[in-house]
Formats: sequence, C-alpha cells, structure tokens
Amino acid sequence: MATASTKSKKRRVRESTLESLLLAFQEREKRRYGVAPELTLADSGVQGFLVTRGQRHRYEEVLGADVEMGVLEDAENEATTVAWGRVRSETPILASPCGGKLASTLIPEDRPARRLSFTAQEGCILVQMACRTMGWLSAESFEEMEADDARPLFFNARRAIQKETLEVTRRSLLELDCAARCLATKDINYVLGGRSFETGIDCSALSQRLFERHFDILLPRHSGDQRRCGRRILRSELALGDLIYATARHKKWPHIAIVLSDGELVHACRSRGRIFLESVETFLEHYQFRGARRIGEVR
Repeated sequence: MATASTKSKKRRVRESTLESLLLAFQEREKRRYGVAPELTLADSGVQGFLVTRGQRHRYEEVLGADVEMGVLEDAENEATTVAWGRVRSETPILASPCGGKLASTLIPEDRPARRLSFTAQEGCILVQMACRTMGWLSAESFEEMEADDARPLFFNARRAIQKETLEVTRRSLLELDCAARCLATKDINYVLGGRSFETGIDCSALSQRLFERHFDILLPRHSGDQRRCGRRILRSELALGDLIYATARHKKWPHIAIVLSDGELVHACRSRGRIFLESVETFLEHYQFRGARRIGEVR
C-alpha cells in the first residue's frame, strides 16, 4: 500500500511532466502561429484558452485528454474580446506578427472585427473577422467602436451551415447573376488574399463578398472551408448560385467558382489574373471538378 509521501511524490512527478509538456506545446504553437496559447497549470488542472480548433486537436494528441477550455476561433466565445473595431482602408491581415503569408484583408465595408486578448507584437494585434478568419493586423489601422454597435453585427451574421441550405429569394439570385456578370466586364485584378473590387480579389473572397451582399449569408474566408458549407449536390444538379469546388489540373490550386444562369459561371482566375466569365464546360477543361455545394435555396 502506497504511503502518503509516495503519493505526494508521484503527484509532483505528474505535475512536473505535465508542466514540461505544456511548455513544449506552447513553444511549438508559438512557432506555428506566432503566439502561444494562454495556458497555466492550476490545482484543478490546465486553465486558459486555445487559439484555434486545430490547436485543440494538437493539444489532445500531446496530453492525451479532451479539452474543455475556450477556443478563440469560435465566434460564440466572447470572453477574451478586448475591443471592437473597423479600418478606414483595405488593410492586410497576416498569419503572424512578424509578417508571413497573407491570411486575408480587412476592408471598410466588412462587419466589425474583434481584437483578442493579446498585447501588441511587432506593432500588430491579433484580430478575428466576422467570418472567423484570424490573423495579425496593424494596431494603428484598427479604429475602435462601441461594443453595443459592433457585437450584433458580428454575432448575428447569417453564416453558411454545413449540410444545410439557407433560404434565399429568386430576386436575390437574379441580382447576384447580374452583379457577377458586371464585375467580369471590369478590369479587376486577381490578388491572392485580396478582398477588394478596387485593388484586387481572389476566388473565395469573390464568392464571400457576393454571397453576403446579395444573400446576407456569410461564407468562410477560404475555399477549402467554403467547400464544406451548404448541401452537397451532383454536377448534373448545378443551378444559379451554386458553388463549384475544383483544382487547377497542373498546379493543384484549390479553386471556387459561382454558377450563373445559361450554363455559365464566374470566378477570380489566378492564371488569367482577373475576374472571368465562361461556360461551365470550358471551365472544367482547365480545372478538375471536386464537388459542388448549394448554400442558398428558394423555398
């Protein structure tokens, strides 16, 4: 039978091991994302929050336990919001405070973004857009606003739901068709990570902005996330307003296009460098069809 001192020694060993694992986990995540998750070891166990759901899965792999703590990526988690704000001009959101790849851009027309509970690093703050995209924004460009004005716009957005369609009107479908065709006639550059019709836009930002403007539906920022929204449909079922997910045949780039009327579609084309209108058949000569989703449906 173990003595009290033996039990105490085993407990200290477990706590020391857990603390070492936590420190190693935090260092790895800081290298990965640019900031360490805020985790502390208390008598009741590990406390704090994680930044993304991917971090939650990695945490479970390292420590072998389910995680109950909050995840900043979840839009419903407001506990760590320290400020709300907008920008006056298009501003890049970076994957890390030291630079790195472009995660997205924040534009004045966007819903308010929220600043999360990290101090500024390299002159940047960690923010989350209403579509749940997270990244680092220049602290100088973030203009704070009243929480009572911002909170409803952020939390009450009608977000695309996986495996379900949201209601849209026939009129909104026709308006999207007309607006998309008009954009294809303009000289709008393709910019990876861009979200502006003035300075440049990419394929997933095009669908995101058109769906919010005409359907009041907020899609995720990136094409890989958009392909999981709504209801899966067959290629033979394609109709106005559906999304086609594809990959470039030679480069394997993930790509999103919006189906229009008369067998045509619109997409921000990386190889052509602009928003492009073409038939579905011509599009699929250059892209490998990977699936189609219906986000909105007339009911």
